[in-house]
Amino acid sequence: VVINCGGRKFECRKETLLNLGSCFFNGVDADDELFLDFKPDAFNVVLDAHRLARTDLAKGIWKIQEGLQKWSADVQDLLRYLGLEWLAGTSCNLSDAASIPEAAASDEVSKLFL
Repeated sequence: VVINCGGRKFECRKETLLNLGSCFFNGVDADDELFLDFKPDAFNVVLDAHRLARTDLAKGIWKIQEGLQKWSADVQDLLRYLGLEWLAGTSCNLSDAASIPEAAASDEVSKLFL
């Protein structure tokens, strides 16, 4: 998948974009090119988090937290647009497993937000 975000192109596998439960990317085909009108640095944070979450969900969430420290509003806006606002801890409680992807309700992830 090619994603043009704010004029910068990113390439990754579709499966990578589904690692954190974003339904925004569900309908995307592997040969699609998308345009997102957001800052490229914010998307780079989100894409890195997806890549890290492939093997370690906690590292993916830490990447988001790190990005929020540098580009707070930009990353939050993008997460909201993609349906991933739970990663910023802004719209749900990690103990409420019904409101977030199943993997994020694990004890390991809950400890990150204590």
